Formats: sequence, C-alpha cells, structure tokens
Amino acid sequence: MRNLKLIIPLLLLLFSCKNNSDTNVAVLTDKENLENFYEDYDTFWNPTEKDLELIGSITEGAFHRETADFQDAVQFDYNGYFFQIVPYVEDGKKFAYVNALCDRENLKNWKNYFYSVDDGGDCFWQVIIDFESNSYSDFSMNGP
Repeated sequence: MRNLKLIIPLLLLLFSCKNNSDTNVAVLTDKENLENFYEDYDTFWNPTEKDLELIGSITEGAFHRETADFQDAVQFDYNGYFFQIVPYVEDGKKFAYVNALCDRENLKNWKNYFYSVDDGGDCFWQVIIDFESNSYSDFSMNGP
C-alpha cells in the first residue's frame, strides 16, 4: 500500500508531462501552415526531445544576452513567452527558426500556423539556431 502511494503520483506526473495541450512549444513543419514564414524552404527536419532542449537552452541564453542592456524596458520574463519552432535545412545544414510570442490569447491557433507580427513591441522576437555550431544568429525583437 505504501508503494502504491508513491507510484500513483509518479504515474500522474509522468502522464501529465506527455500532454502537449499546455506546452509552450510548437514545432511547425507543414508547409501549408507556414505561408507567413519569411523564407521558402523545401526541406524540414524533425527535432528530437534532445534537439528541442538544445534549442531551448540556446534560445534562452540568446534572450538574456540580447536583452541585458535594456532589461528594464523588456516587459516580459522569458518564461512568459511561447515558441514556434521551424526546423529547416539550408545548404545541407540544420537550423531552427524560433518565433517567440507572448500574446497567446489573440493567437489561438499558434500551435498550427506560423504568425508573423508587424510591430507588437517586445511581445514578439525571433532568433535562428545553427545546429552545426550550437550557436544563434539574427536575434531580433520587434521593439521594446
């Protein structure tokens, strides 16, 4: 009975983590849903959990480095954003375009369709992750 008290909460935790409905990450590879994507790539790749962890780590580091000089002007904490990831191949190299958004209420279909937002302040920013060099480039925030 004592073991059962330990096992049930662990199982609940495990299965709740598998539920994608509340995750703050969406991987977009369906070209039909990427009509607002800036580039026209024909080849996409499917990131593993480990790849997504690397994307998250590099993305968070980029956010903190790039916003350090104007942290008081940035209204949102990194954990308040949700992320659209477009994993693509260019010249045989793997990249991930990360689109960060904070306005989940007005972008209800964000897990299925890529959103390109003009202006919007620091609620929206983007960065490109290079998997060959484990680095980022082209960090841009719509404006604090």
